Amino acid sequence: MSWAIMSVVIDPLGAGLVSNLAHPQGNITGVSMMSPDLIGKQFEMLKQIVPEVTRVALLWNPANPSSAPQLRQAEVAARAVGLRLQSLEARSPQEIDSAFAAMTSERAGALVVLLDAILVNQRSQIAELAAKRRLPTVYAQREFAEAGGLISYGANPLE
Repeated sequence: MSWAIMSVVIDPLGAGLVSNLAHPQGNITGVSMMSPDLIGKQFEMLKQIVPEVTRVALLWNPANPSSAPQLRQAEVAARAVGLRLQSLEARSPQEIDSAFAAMTSERAGALVVLLDAILVNQRSQIAELAAKRRLPTVYAQREFAEAGGLISYGANPLE
């Protein structure tokens, strides 16, 4: 009998590690951030806080395999609350700067940052750029708010 341990997996279903969250089958345990399920709540919260927003930039890292399921969920969630999504890729600090330039030129009214190690590592840069542009932003982790982010909605909404 072998065991598998997940270490902070964003989406165990999307990653193919389990076929069902309620009954994962096999011998697997660990921690999941479940961020694809949170994206809908993030868009709902953003729409409540900034009701006039219609266009939202989405910052994500395409090099991260768990970003694709998050992106698909974000597209569905944005449509559900009547938002147009501007998908912006960032694999490095330089691409983050370019993404902010693009969202500024496209007049995004807010920003959602998907959960990703590179983006978390660059949270100060992202928070500074969002604050400089006075761009309401929803982050997946409270560390972004601690770095100066304007809005944060972490994995635990009670934080």
